[in-house]
Amino acid sequence: MATLKDVAQKACVDVSTVSRALNNTSYVHPETKARIVAAAKELGYRPNVMAKALRQGRRHTLGGSSCPGST
Repeated sequence: MATLKDVAQKACVDVSTVSRALNNTSYVHPETKARIVAAAKELGYRPNVMAKALRQGRRHTLGGSSCPGST
């Protein structure tokens, strides 16, 4: 599984630039963004949604428990 670091190396940019480009959080030059997107596609990069949720302090999971004998 490819990481942001792998994409950054392939596109010859910094990891933070890859992050900004893929998350659309700030301006990245269109030519640079195109290189990043192409590198991500070539490497098969897919964001890890669980890692992102942990970094942002949010989880979109359902959890529950049941105790035997309780109704």
